[in-house]
Amino acid sequence: VVGINTAIASRNGGYMGVGFSIPSTMVTQVTRSIIDSGQVERGWLGAAIQNVTEDLAASFNYGESDGVLIADVMPDSPAETAGLKSGDIVVKFNGKRMASASQLRNEVASASPGAPAELNVFRAGDWITLSVTLGKLDDSKLSFGGSPSDALDDFGISIQDTTPELRQRLNLNSNTKGVVVVDVKQGSISARAGIQPGDLIVSINGEDVSNVGQVHDAVSSTGKNGTRLLIERDGYRRFVVLRQR
Repeated sequence: VVGINTAIASRNGGYMGVGFSIPSTMVTQVTRSIIDSGQVERGWLGAAIQNVTEDLAASFNYGESDGVLIADVMPDSPAETAGLKSGDIVVKFNGKRMASASQLRNEVASASPGAPAELNVFRAGDWITLSVTLGKLDDSKLSFGGSPSDALDDFGISIQDTTPELRQRLNLNSNTKGVVVVDVKQGSISARAGIQPGDLIVSINGEDVSNVGQVHDAVSSTGKNGTRLLIERDGYRRFVVLRQR
């Protein structure tokens, strides 16, 4: 490990406990890329990823403690071409077990654009292997691209069907389907899970929802592992699990 320092922002002049270190393998890869092409070229998968929490693992009937959850797949991305789907759990990348989203992100970024990679994936109780050819990450790929409200008291949120006004206010395109969260009760399980007003509920327990009625139907069939929501915020998607403790 080598230390590469630039500047430290400190209110009191102290910096105890702050480590500035970059793995030497990453430095070597970045340096080689700059020498060869004049810029840093990083691999790109084209998927929104997140860590697998205990609640998420239970909701997907996944019995392992590691792995990385695919929350969303960008259109026309290497991930889509390879067949990755929202809800997949990537367990291995090129034979190496993935313990966190940051580990997978670093593995992909450290690979060269155009390099092949093998993904071992858990999907709906089955284990599959997918082959992907990584793309090149550039700035254009860094982002993914009223009616009365209805209360879900058990979750502590109020929801509303999407309207043209809400779509404009939240910068949603006409093809985006879901139900908008308009209020979150302080201290509720939704608040603890990080849900915020303006979030879009895209699916519940794997079922797409496009209106308030479908949300009520979906939550009525919630099992012992809680309710799994796919949430979209600022163009990014992630899973959360709501469970009464």
